[in-house]
Parts: sequence; C-alpha cells; structure tokens
Amino acid sequence: MQIALLLCVLAVPQMAEASDTQTLTEQEISGLREVVQRCWMPPQLQAGTSAEVKVRIRLTPSGELDGTPQVVEAADGEAGQLLAQSTIRAVQRCAPYSLPEAKYEAWREIVINFVHQ
Repeated sequence: MQIALLLCVLAVPQMAEASDTQTLTEQEISGLREVVQRCWMPPQLQAGTSAEVKVRIRLTPSGELDGTPQVVEAADGEAGQLLAQSTIRAVQRCAPYSLPEAKYEAWREIVINFVHQ
C-alpha cells in the first residue's frame, strides 16, 4: 500500500502589492508536509482502493486553526468519507503550526491533498 501526502499552498493576499507578497520556500512547504504526515493516521481501506481528498485550512498568525478544516474535494463513497474524516483529524491534531509570521499572507489559507493508494 502506498500513501502519499501532497501539499498545495495558496497565497490569498488582501490588497497587497506584488512586491509585498512572499511565498513559502520548498523547505518550509516540505516541513509543513512532514508535520501533517506525522499526525495522519490513514484509514484502513480495502486492498486496491485508492482515494483522494483535498482539505482547506485557514490559520491565524500564531499558526492556530481559524475555524474547522473544510473538505473541498473528496472521492465518492465510503473510502472518500473515511479519508476525509482522517484528514480533518490530522490537521486538527497537528495544530498549531509553526510557520514564518512574516509570510502570513502566503500561508493563512492552505489546501492539503491527501492521497491513499
């Protein structure tokens, strides 16, 4: 069984000039991916079942979750539902996140893609 965790970071700057917008480095994204992966306990799915879920999280400047994580895309059926539940638990369990406060506009909203193969 192969389990993958992909992380997409969406910068959603409000009224920022292009020169003011900072992005996370590959190292910062990789570090966030590793933290979430350590908290993730993938569900036991039938052999050969693959599923994918995308979860959006919003964070405060201190790295706390700002509200409940939202499933923005999920596979159909029981596998998708189980994977969605496990992803939400993972991101809640990992909080707060340690990210560079100076780059808050780059990480205040993050979409995490969980793939179970």
